[in-house]
Amino acid sequence: MAKSKTNASAAEKFFIIGKYKSLLCTDCGTTVEHLDVETVTVICTKCCQKRLNPYSRFITDNIPDELLNTSFIKAADKKEKSDEYKPPRGWQFMAVYVSPEGYVYHKGEEQPELFNTLSPTEVKPKELTEKKPKLTSREKDELKTNIMSEITKLKEQLTESTLKKGDRKKIEKQISKEAKKLSKIK
Repeated sequence: MAKSKTNASAAEKFFIIGKYKSLLCTDCGTTVEHLDVETVTVICTKCCQKRLNPYSRFITDNIPDELLNTSFIKAADKKEKSDEYKPPRGWQFMAVYVSPEGYVYHKGEEQPELFNTLSPTEVKPKELTEKKPKLTSREKDELKTNIMSEITKLKEQLTESTLKKGDRKKIEKQISKEAKKLSKIK
């Protein structure tokens, strides 16, 4: 279904398939597909990138077209940047921070007169805390009913008996603790 036609003025070969047109690159001669029908000349992506940055190490004739997507280039850039030193998070807010090169910072501002006078700041890795397992709705309901039953028992003890003031306060504290436990359950 593809028709090949020659344009006498431009002396280029092109193919029209449906609404789209395919042309040859003016620099290297590779075919560029899915162009508008009115397009006269075209430059492929490789040649365009070579024109923008001829010294780029990513754009060479040896790299296949599949590897020239942006995700490949971004991944390579990340590998290079990971070798660089990064100060710890929040170093601007530390009272004194000394970089491995010897620069001294006081609350994020460099102190040139203190260069190489202090030893580098040692950053301790953050300790990971164990997460509590999440409760299912059934377990939550059971917990709520248990706490509510304990609260009712404690309230019965308060009303039935004639206790000393110290004993009453202890029971009231227990009731408030149980009420806090109940409010923490979501």
